[in-house]
Amino acid sequence: MPISTTTPSPCEQILVSPPFDTTGAMSGLTYLRIALTRHSISPPSGDWDGTMMGAGTGLDFFECGETEDWEILILGEGEELDFGDAPDSLYPTLLASNGARHVIVPGFHLGALIDSEADGQPSADALLDDLTTSDDEDGVTFNTPLAIGRFANITVNASQAGQLNAWFDWNHNGDWGAPLEHPLWNYDLGSGNTNILLGVPSGSDGVLPGDTFCRFRFSSDGELPYYGPADDGEVEDYMVKIFIAIDGKTGEVNCDVLGGVTLGLWDGETLVGSTTSDSVNGEYILIAPASGSYTVVASKTGFRDRQQDIAIAADPVTLDFTGETGLIPNACDMSYVLTCVNHWLYPVGDCGLNMSTVLAVVNAWLYPQPGPR
Repeated sequence: MPISTTTPSPCEQILVSPPFDTTGAMSGLTYLRIALTRHSISPPSGDWDGTMMGAGTGLDFFECGETEDWEILILGEGEELDFGDAPDSLYPTLLASNGARHVIVPGFHLGALIDSEADGQPSADALLDDLTTSDDEDGVTFNTPLAIGRFANITVNASQAGQLNAWFDWNHNGDWGAPLEHPLWNYDLGSGNTNILLGVPSGSDGVLPGDTFCRFRFSSDGELPYYGPADDGEVEDYMVKIFIAIDGKTGEVNCDVLGGVTLGLWDGETLVGSTTSDSVNGEYILIAPASGSYTVVASKTGFRDRQQDIAIAADPVTLDFTGETGLIPNACDMSYVLTCVNHWLYPVGDCGLNMSTVLAVVNAWLYPQPGPR
């Protein structure tokens, strides 16, 4: 029923407060209708659907103006809210922006902690809620980097079973509204830890490397947008970095697999990433922080360093250190030289060498390098 009938001035703020009849009122999510018309609506029955104005016409309408319906949250006595902390200049975090907020239900939340706020806690790094009262944004752990076109492993901890929704601003445009930016939709969580493989879209889908923001919302019913109220659960916002993957295999110049190779990613004179290839199959993944030109250096005790220059944009790049670009032992014997000569004269599959590579192997035979490298 109507709780107020007034004639506002342009841009006037209207405060509605008791006393009004709250008989039967219950806390939780419900709906509010706001109608702007030329005629007044008289409590208590009112004309919320226009039936009085449209009487005798077979239609329900108001004389003119506009009607808006809103989902609202009624707090019960003593109930408190949990808000997010993503920057409100980009995302809905404050109450005035219809920011995400959850009624705190003891024992139902993400992670081990939850605390209440009177309003959203927006900050440039999405850490203000962590630094206020308690570090309660402890429900999500990123176990592997978020790399474009790859799967990332995350762990989500929940106090009870419920449903998870998550949004990532992959294209850094300041909202979570693009179709691929809602990768977790009503994802079922159990009590405790749940490991999730999260797919990061490709560069052709608009994903960009660099810092961006994500929002996780946990609730009993799911079906939540990235804004607005929820009856229970918790919202957690994070600033995350999106990387570019460089992957491939490592091996010896004679085309044997060589694992345990250290690969360093260099931006000029600065080392920006490193990894070690798998000891069995020689596979590796390097993570680049941004697009650009880099040098990848492969090194292993007992072998001579090899390096390759690479330019990357957004999508993953494959860079092998095998065959022509494989590692050469510090000291080679004649059988090793003959094997490489044979691959030069009679290439087999992907294993074919050119004369300059063979000459480098011969040089390692004639002039072995002392020491571990």
